[in-house]
Amino acid sequence: MKNILIFVILISINFISAYPEDNSTELFLSFQKQLDEISNDISQTKLKLQEDFFDVKSTLQNNSESFSRNFNNLSSQIKIEQDEHSGLKTQLIHNDNSSFWATILGVTGTVVSLIVVAIIAIKADRDNTELRDFIGNQDREMKDYIQAQRFLQEGNVAFNAKNYDDARKSYERYLEGNPDDVRALLKIGHAFYNLKQYQQAVPFYEKALKIEPNNAITLNNLGASLAGLSKHTEAIPYYQKALQSEPNHQDALNNLGASLYDTDQLDESLKYLDKAISLYPQDISPLINKARVLAKKKMFDESLEYCNKAIVIKSDDIEALIQKSAALFHLKEYDESILCCDKGLIIDPLNDKALFNKAASMIELRQFDKALPIIEQYLVSHPSDKMALSYRANCLDGLGQSERAQKYLEQILRDDPNHSQSLNNMGVSLSKLGKYEEALGYYDRALKIEPEAIDSLLNKAGVFVGLNRFDEAINECFDKVLKKEPKNIFALSRKGQTLMVMNKHQRAIDECFDVILGFDANNIQSLLDKAQCLNKLQRKDDAIVVYDKVLSIEPTNLVALYEKGIILRDEGKYQEAIDDYFDEMLSIDTKNIRAMNAKGACLYRLDRFEEALFEFEKILSIEPRNSMAWGNKGWALQALRKYSEAWKANAKSEKYKQLEDKKKVE
Repeated sequence: MKNILIFVILISINFISAYPEDNSTELFLSFQKQLDEISNDISQTKLKLQEDFFDVKSTLQNNSESFSRNFNNLSSQIKIEQDEHSGLKTQLIHNDNSSFWATILGVTGTVVSLIVVAIIAIKADRDNTELRDFIGNQDREMKDYIQAQRFLQEGNVAFNAKNYDDARKSYERYLEGNPDDVRALLKIGHAFYNLKQYQQAVPFYEKALKIEPNNAITLNNLGASLAGLSKHTEAIPYYQKALQSEPNHQDALNNLGASLYDTDQLDESLKYLDKAISLYPQDISPLINKARVLAKKKMFDESLEYCNKAIVIKSDDIEALIQKSAALFHLKEYDESILCCDKGLIIDPLNDKALFNKAASMIELRQFDKALPIIEQYLVSHPSDKMALSYRANCLDGLGQSERAQKYLEQILRDDPNHSQSLNNMGVSLSKLGKYEEALGYYDRALKIEPEAIDSLLNKAGVFVGLNRFDEAINECFDKVLKKEPKNIFALSRKGQTLMVMNKHQRAIDECFDVILGFDANNIQSLLDKAQCLNKLQRKDDAIVVYDKVLSIEPTNLVALYEKGIILRDEGKYQEAIDDYFDEMLSIDTKNIRAMNAKGACLYRLDRFEEALFEFEKILSIEPRNSMAWGNKGWALQALRKYSEAWKANAKSEKYKQLEDKKKVE
């Protein structure tokens, strides 16, 4: 340091000797020239420092911990040098001690600046206002620069920690001195987006686009913000422009597919989603969105397939689980749908979609007592959701609180007279009260709004059947449903059963039960219905074949066991019917009334009256008012020549039969 100081002083003396005292103007102009050069050097260094900083910042994505450590060390070093610089500046203005200037050698960094400072130190009595202003300006710029970088770093740290509001505030402070920094504009937009404050995000993305109009990231993010505001039509052009800039942009492909879905452009949506899936097979977002599109196209099996693909990649993704629960719901796999919802609720116990889907499946399973509290919980955060309100009425109606259910439905319909689901549910509630004509009025109102609503058509068919208007049920309801959904099992089954009531058994087989069995060969209910039709057509052997198929699928099926036993009984094979079928039923269900009654009848036909009487009395111990059991007991007592008891039993049979008939009428 001492040698350098001597060198500086010698150069300074030589420099001064070249400029006498009376040439102060020339000396000052020379100083000014040197200062301008220093200023230019500093400006260039600052620009280089900014470039270096952002290069280092870009590595944060790979090694944020290392960057933070290095940045803090750099900040500490700058702070030390800034303090030294401030001390030097103060002494420069107030101290003419030449030995002080030896310390400035580590700060200035250039020979020219050393010379200038040494000259000024020697000529301390001259006017140094310009130098003081220069140093002050450079000091302020350096402070502003360091402060801005501090705000930027604080914003990055907060953003990475998902403290988006704090991050946004830091970025906005940084932006005050750097209003056109695209990266900062994008970061603020991202912060607002992650806070679901989409409206606030839009202007930042728009400003970034004015600076870089073809930036694919900005175009995509602006589109996503508009989509968050449900402005899907406005979002689509931004996604398309992003893909013009970057044809394989991952998020833009997925987001465009999603917005096309929301604008019902389903085939176009699939085009972009399929491209995203082929390019990025491990990204679950396009898989889930494709599942949504397929569900909207009523392709529920295919929708389920893509949900499962997403879950294979990420088993705890709640959106995939919820979408899968919806697909299972439409496939009438209600228990499986509930399991998916439960998995989602383990991840997010208050997830609204999972709660709603679970309640919907429980209602279909008629688990109204379990569904009601879930719907009530959902309504806490969605008090105006008409579908949920309508579901609440469903539950109350299912729990026998029809009048209370109707009050809730009336409340919904006052606010929205055209809410089709509530109109349909009002019809259901009135039907249960036997008010069929009123129910038809509500179903007609619902169908006027949604002419192809499956639930309303099927419920209206049920009312027609209850009014013995079978042709109307088939022509106006079941056939309309089957035209839209030819494989609707419920509609096919109910149509077939209606034809059975009309004694059109062959038509029921041809148009309904065989159709179901054509795509669902093991459908138990359709097999049982077909066997019953064959039995009515006196095709007993064919009926037995079908019952045997049922028992091969489900050996404990009580209906098949009973009906096959009855066929044998009618053929006079009483003991075989008892041993192979009625006793088998009673081994499965010891209190099965039909099996005890049929067994008693077979024993009666075998003249085993005491055993028959025992079976009928077992029935009456379970159902004391069973009119058929009292009648059969009367026959057994009469066969045993117990006429007085037989007469009393027959009288009770008649009494309870009248009560049963009256109840049916009511």
